[in-house]
Amino acid sequence: MSGIDIDGSGLTLHQLVEVARAGAPVALAPHAMEAMRRSEAWVNSAAAGELRSPSGSPRAIYGINTGFGSLARLQIPQEELTTLQRNLIRSHAAGVGAPAPREVSRAMVLLRANALAKGASGCRPELVERLLALLNSGCDPIVPSQGSCGSSGDLAPLAHLGLLLCHLEDDPETETGEAWFNEERLSGREALRRAGIKTLPLGPKEGLALTNGAQLSTAFAALALYDAQQLVRLSELAAAMSIEALRGVTRAFHPSVHALRPYPGAQACAANLLLLLRGSELTDTIPGKVQDAYSLRCTPQIVGSARDALSHIQAQLVVELNAATDNPVICMDVEEEIKAYSAGLFHSEHV
Repeated sequence: MSGIDIDGSGLTLHQLVEVARAGAPVALAPHAMEAMRRSEAWVNSAAAGELRSPSGSPRAIYGINTGFGSLARLQIPQEELTTLQRNLIRSHAAGVGAPAPREVSRAMVLLRANALAKGASGCRPELVERLLALLNSGCDPIVPSQGSCGSSGDLAPLAHLGLLLCHLEDDPETETGEAWFNEERLSGREALRRAGIKTLPLGPKEGLALTNGAQLSTAFAALALYDAQQLVRLSELAAAMSIEALRGVTRAFHPSVHALRPYPGAQACAANLLLLLRGSELTDTIPGKVQDAYSLRCTPQIVGSARDALSHIQAQLVVELNAATDNPVICMDVEEEIKAYSAGLFHSEHV
């Protein structure tokens, strides 16, 4: 199985399935590492107080040296910035319910790593490399399936990932979350030990970077989309076999017919049926038979409608698979000194 390089822009649905279900190895692309280093350097300068307001005081940059949410105007002392990030993870790791399926958890990890690899999050490449180490070793976080509120992204589920990866290794009292390793359900500390993965103390903004986005929701949606697309293909095969077995009439699938009501899904389905039935010695062989029952003749309308719905879903998810979802995002290509932009890219309504 060939390896997959991620860079925040080229991840495909097929690759996501290969990693989540088949364990395809994955690595951070070198050029993505360079982009991450640029935004990391800017965040570090902001955290160090090197960006100054007209009054000479350090500029407040949301989530780097301020509180979160309603505490956004509260500036945090420099010596407490790492504690700020760690406490964000601990306070939000409050999901409930049954764990998400393991393949969904793996897809979530890949999607978060890919979002960070885009270089707009201000975190270290080492954070993405640790996420990929989880995937490559088969150490998969146990993520409660309930607790996401959507309007703030998947804060709680992603915080459980952060808890596993970034707990204090030398503090036996620290909550570590849980993870699968091989087929065992273990504490996060034990799972990482067996996988040979070191925890990563959080730097400026990195707790926020881990928890911003809709990656659990997207993981569920992407895997469901892939399976639905397979079902469409199987349904067209089954329809073609039924049409042939019943010695059906293929005129219902002629492209001139579907040009008159040009739904793309119906046109694609009809074309595929004609392709599958090409060379059949059974279709169009009953003298005087002019049309088939609805269940055969309307296949392009039924399956085509599913095709169109899935095409819309895929268009949404193709964007989401390679999206930056942080708040703030770090836009290194702007000329302004302040490159952190607070917005709402974490919102999961599109998904």
